[in-house]
Amino acid sequence: MEFGLRGRKIAVLAGSGMHRSEMEESWKALEDAGAELHLISASDGELAVAGGASDARAYKVHCTVDKANADTYVALLLPGGDVSAMIGNEKATAFVRAMMESDKPVAAVGTGAAMLIAANAIRGRTLSADPSLRDQIDGAGGSWVEKSIQIDQKLFTSASASAIPALGKRLATEFSNKLDSTKVDELSQQSFPASDPPPGPGSIGAASSSTKPRDRA
Repeated sequence: MEFGLRGRKIAVLAGSGMHRSEMEESWKALEDAGAELHLISASDGELAVAGGASDARAYKVHCTVDKANADTYVALLLPGGDVSAMIGNEKATAFVRAMMESDKPVAAVGTGAAMLIAANAIRGRTLSADPSLRDQIDGAGGSWVEKSIQIDQKLFTSASASAIPALGKRLATEFSNKLDSTKVDELSQQSFPASDPPPGPGSIGAASSSTKPRDRA
């Protein structure tokens, strides 16, 4: 069983308003780590990043949200920018909610956290996000913190792509760590099912009836 991101499918959910600074670095870092990235959007074709130069990369849409299946992906990236179109898409918010309910690593950058709010998936969670979302996060049962990065279990959030140097590499590392941890847990459960707990003080060295020392006369 291979660890790390190589060959793992990661969903990137975005619309036409995704911002270059909150997309390109994360995309490249995950790609360089060997992940297979699938851009999911409302319609087929290509998406050009906003706020980019004339040579900005256009991203090909892998599949539309109405065809996307959360079971296909091991993690989800929600880049920031203008996410208003995706917030109003019920299929998009359902996909986000399914990824969160499956306890898979999810990352939201800047205003990308608005998708988590729309999916009603942040109750009891602590997030860093664009300050404009503070009241919405609090109103949805979450807690907003003024930090460059916040990690709450498998939820990775950042105030913006410029919040820390090399955000993309940090994201790739966190995704890899969370997925590797899950694999280790799965392997442990396969080796020691719940009905057959791993050896412990109660089972190691305990004398059976056939090996008990005989009482001396």
